Amino acid sequence: MVEEEVHRLLALEVTDVVAAPGMEEDEILALAASLVRDQDSVLGDAVVSEAERRGIDVRDSDFGTRGVGMGSLGMVEGRTVAVIEPGFGDDIGSDPHELVQVAEEMEARDQVVACVILDGTLAGLVGMSHPRLEASILPS
Repeated sequence: MVEEEVHRLLALEVTDVVAAPGMEEDEILALAASLVRDQDSVLGDAVVSEAERRGIDVRDSDFGTRGVGMGSLGMVEGRTVAVIEPGFGDDIGSDPHELVQVAEEMEARDQVVACVILDGTLAGLVGMSHPRLEASILPS
């Protein structure tokens, strides 16, 4: 019972999806949701819920690995996909560009940021907030 309440309190909501040039927001969300849909995590729940809300098809994936505090790595439709925290992209070989600055701005607004890496390149960002946690700690 306590675990369920903690999970509910820490639940995330997707607030922003930002795509790199040549990518679409819905594709970023589809890739991320496809990779994390079978994970028991607040991040996975938020991303999958937002994809479903937008009517985005969540695809089959070959989930590879999940590193604690780092992210997930696997295959979606034959392409390598990673959903990671900012700062771990160097380990995967992502190309830093203007999205790095956008991620920093999101974090400065206290958002949880997930970087979506596609075939070794930073393809987009998913920004999330803790609406229930924020509501419970902010003065009325």
